Amino acid sequence: MKTENNKLRQKEKEMREQMLILQEQLKVYEDDFRKERSDKQVLQRLLKTRGSARDPVLVHRCNTGSQAKGALSGDTVSGTRGNRREQRGADGEGQQSQYCIGY
Repeated sequence: MKTENNKLRQKEKEMREQMLILQEQLKVYEDDFRKERSDKQVLQRLLKTRGSARDPVLVHRCNTGSQAKGALSGDTVSGTRGNRREQRGADGEGQQSQYCIGY
């Protein structure tokens, strides 16, 4: 009878430990779920405030090519601007895109 009681106490202790572990794991899962839900809500709000996808996005075409070349060769932004001036010629006359703002 005494050994049975000891076995049952041991079993109860193991069950309590297992219960604590499971409760802790559940808390972690709930926290992760709340965080993911919060992140989704933030993203949804950002998408709503951003406007429709049909709104045009301004792209500076004149900067795109020279910045890509500059990034590859290690030039700075001021260096690419200087190169663009040189490409136009000494007299300053050159074809620019209508969307380009001369700097």
